[in-house]
Amino acid sequence: PEETRRIPLDRLLTAESYARATQRLADEIALEQSGRPFDPQRVITLEIEAIHKNGSLLYLEITGTFNRNDKGAITEILILGRDFTKRRKAEQALAESEQRYRMIVENMQDVIWIMDFNLQYKYRSPSSMRITGYTSDEIMNISPKDLLTPESYSRAEQMLTEELISEQSGLPLDPKRARTIELEIFKKDGQTAWIEVTASFNRDENGKPVEILLAVRDISARRKIEEALRESEQRYRMIIENIHEVIWTTDLNLKTTYMSPSCFHLSGYTPEELMSLPLEQFMTPETLAMTANVVMEEITSELSGA
Repeated sequence: PEETRRIPLDRLLTAESYARATQRLADEIALEQSGRPFDPQRVITLEIEAIHKNGSLLYLEITGTFNRNDKGAITEILILGRDFTKRRKAEQALAESEQRYRMIVENMQDVIWIMDFNLQYKYRSPSSMRITGYTSDEIMNISPKDLLTPESYSRAEQMLTEELISEQSGLPLDPKRARTIELEIFKKDGQTAWIEVTASFNRDENGKPVEILLAVRDISARRKIEEALRESEQRYRMIIENIHEVIWTTDLNLKTTYMSPSCFHLSGYTPEELMSLPLEQFMTPETLAMTANVVMEEITSELSGA
C-alpha cells in the first residue's frame, strides 16, 4: 500500500484505462455541478486494466461511489476493486477458440446442422447453400419433411425414434456414439441430391441429449459412380454369362480365380466345381505341361523386358 500511494494513477493504469477512468470521473463531476436531479447514492461500475508491479496486466472491476459531508457535497471517492484477471483471460481464450471453430465450420465443404427434437433448425453452416441451393435464411424455413424425399424422411424419422428409445431404455450406451445414413434431398432447383448424414446427440452436463448434431456430406458424385459401376458390372456379367465361349482366369500359379457359367456346356462341371478341382483332374498331362511351359515363357519374357 505504501508503494501504491507514491505512484501516480496514470502509472498504475494502462493509458486507455486511465483515460476512460478520468473521463468517467469528469462526467460525474459535471453531473454534480449541472443542477440537474440525480441519485446521490448512484454507483459507477467500470472495467479497467491495471499494471502489476512485475509488469503484467491485471483486469479489475471497479465500483465507485462518492462519500459526502452532511450537506451532500462530495468529499472523497470510495472505490472497491475486484480482480477478475482469470475470468477475463478465460473469456478471451473462449472467444479466440469460438472464432477459430467458427472459421473452420463456416469454410468447410461439409455441412453442420443442429436441430431440436422437433426437427427445427438451431444452426446451419453457410456451406448448406452449396449442397441444397438454399441460403442459410431460406433453409431455416424449410422443414426436413419438405427437404427430404418421402422415403428418406421416413428412414431418418425411424432412426431418430430408435435412438430416443435406446436413450430411454436404461441400458448402458456410448454417449459419443453416432449413426450414419444416406438420404436423398430436394434441391432448390428441383433436382435431387444424395447426402451422407452422421448423426449424434449434443448433451448437457448430466449426459442427457439436448439437441441433434448432424454432419452432412454431398455424395451425389459418389452415388453416380457407384451406380455406373453397378450398371457396367451387370452389363458385362450378362454378356459373359450368356456367351458360348468360356472365360477362364487363373493366378500365376495356375490356380483358377474365375470361370464363366458357359463352362458347364463344355465340361459338364459347374464353375464352382471347376474352381475347386486341381488342374491335374481337368487337363490331360500333356496339355497341363504345355500350358505350364507357355505361362513360364511369358513370365520369363516379362521379367527380361523383352
